[in-house]
Amino acid sequence: MKRMPAGLLALLTLLALVGLHIAWLAPLLPETVAAHFGPDGPNNWTSRTALLLSYALVNLGFVALLVVPILFLNKIPESLINLPHKDYWLAPQRRGDTQRIALGLISEMAAATVLLCMVAFHDVATGSLPRGEVPGIPGSFWMWLLAYLAFTGVWVVRLMRRFGRPGA
Repeated sequence: MKRMPAGLLALLTLLALVGLHIAWLAPLLPETVAAHFGPDGPNNWTSRTALLLSYALVNLGFVALLVVPILFLNKIPESLINLPHKDYWLAPQRRGDTQRIALGLISEMAAATVLLCMVAFHDVATGSLPRGEVPGIPGSFWMWLLAYLAFTGVWVVRLMRRFGRPGA
């Protein structure tokens, strides 16, 4: 039996944490919450339900856009797949392994994106509460964004090294 790729396990764990995060935030937030912040503070408002629903849908949308197509790699016509050395990687004897490797790598990127989204939504949601009522996330959003961008750079290098040449 083949193991689940670590990236997919991380993604599923983070999606479960998103659900717990929503359940934890829901009773704490007022009915109307800040939805956008400018230099002078909140400048757009929405309902608690709309904010939490958008939080869930954005994360599920990331998974739908990034991971679900990989699950159907065997059903997608090769003409729609953009992959270097496609003939090599999609050959019948390698297609399953290619799908497993791609699922792991894409799941890692989706997990990182979900984590960044969690940080952003936590900051937005807790911006509607009095200071100190809910613990903040250590570091500023900008620190998390820089970490995400650094991860993305390393991830792209790994992706290119893995699929950039046949037999890598």
